[in-house]
Amino acid sequence: MTQEAKLLGEGFYWQDLAVGQKFKTFKRTITETDIVNFISATGMLETIFIDKTFNAGAS
Repeated sequence: MTQEAKLLGEGFYWQDLAVGQKFKTFKRTITETDIVNFISATGMLETIFIDKTFNAGAS
């Protein structure tokens, strides 16, 4: 059963998001560069944002 992608920008709480969840955007593809620029601009340099192996073994 395929779940329809929700429209990004409707507002979500952290606990509403799931690993692998997909979203539609307003005609824009979010790239790795977008994420890196956002992290750099906001100073969010916590491990969870900059290390893709962080918590990889958590269940």
